[in-house]
Parts: sequence; structure tokens; C-alpha cells
Amino acid sequence: MTASVYHLTGPRAPELREEPLGGGLLTPAEIEAVTVYTAISPGTELAAWEGTPPLRPSSPYPRLLGYCNWARVTRVGSEVAGMGAGDYVLTHQSHRSAFRAPVRECAVIRYGEPTQKRTSG
Repeated sequence: MTASVYHLTGPRAPELREEPLGGGLLTPAEIEAVTVYTAISPGTELAAWEGTPPLRPSSPYPRLLGYCNWARVTRVGSEVAGMGAGDYVLTHQSHRSAFRAPVRECAVIRYGEPTQKRTSG
């Protein structure tokens, strides 16, 4: 599986990159998810778009954009409890179509009844 990830390579220079998520099994405490919504911070991202220096000392470009992502879980690692395929999570992931992340970095959001069948990786 790959993820489409947005980067700025310079002011007003967006680039959509395909990045592999890794193959096969997840680590025991990891989830894999597909982005439903990614939050935009107008002030921060407009500043990056315009070329304003970053708030934290670092190289201004390339910049990975975004830091809030709502996603649907597709797989969970063997030691992940209380979360399964079909659940929704809120994370600090960047603007990307899919990702893998440690479960400790996710807040679980469920709609309706918890998932009956859990999918392990």
C-alpha cells in the first residue's frame, strides 16, 4: 500500500508524493488507516505557502504539511486492544491518504456499536 503525501518544495510549489507504507504485517502496537478528513490550519499553512519562515528553527523547505487527521482504521497489530477495522481515529498525521502509526498516538472515535470483527495485521 502507498500513501499520497503533500509536501511544499518551495513557496507556492506543492508536490504530491507517493510513499510506501511498508508491506506485510504491522508491528504489534501499530494501526493502518485511510484518511477521511485532514484538518487545515489556515494561518500555518498559508504562511508556508507564501514562504514565511517556519515558527520553529528548521530548514524552510521542503515542508511536510498538516498535523491533524481523521481516518478509518483498516488493520490493527496483534497487541492492539479496544480498536479494530472500521473504527475511526484522530491523529497528528500530516496531509496524506493513508498511514501507519503507533496506537498510542491515536484517539479512538466510534460511531454506533463497536466493531464486531477485528482485523489483525
